[in-house]
Parts: sequence; C-alpha cells; structure tokens
Amino acid sequence: MNAIKSDIAAAVEKELAAANEEHPLFSSLHEGYAVAKEELEEALEELNEAQRYLEYAWNAIRDNQPEIAMQHIARMGFAAEWAAIESCQLAAMAKKAIDSEKNRK
Repeated sequence: MNAIKSDIAAAVEKELAAANEEHPLFSSLHEGYAVAKEELEEALEELNEAQRYLEYAWNAIRDNQPEIAMQHIARMGFAAEWAAIESCQLAAMAKKAIDSEKNRK
C-alpha cells in the first residue's frame, strides 16, 4: 500500500530542512555515518518496543483480558509512530550525508 508514500517523502524533506536549519552540513562521511547510525538505532529501539507490546497484547488476548490487550495495542501503536518518525529522520540524514558530500566536491 502506497497511500502515504508522498506524505512520507514530504516528511523526510521537512526533517531534512529542520536539520539543516539547526546544524550545518556534515563535515565528513564519517559524521554522516555516525548520525545515521544513531537514527537507525533509535528507530530499531522503537520497533523493538512495538514488538514487545504486541507480544504482551497477544498474551493478554490468550488470557481473555481484552482491556489489558487494548492497552498494549495502544502502546504498540505509539511506539510504531515513533519508529516512523525516527525512520524519517534516518532517511533525512541519508540525504544530508549525500548533500554534504556533493557540497565538498
């Protein structure tokens, strides 16, 4: 499903613009790598959190505890949203690394 593909591209561009406004271009590919690695780690942490809450929800579903399951599902959704935000930041930092390298040449 690509219903939000253009929205994601716009979000990445918005993240890139905000990052460029706050910080200069990367001074090296090493710096770009480090910043991208941090964003990837943050995205993965959020995805791991989403996975953990999905497992908690499943356990509650099996135990016939729908209210608790719904709480876990809500927390899973929140973590998934943050993973999407971090992923947009990662994509923006990839673009920034490319822009920075092109600017140095």
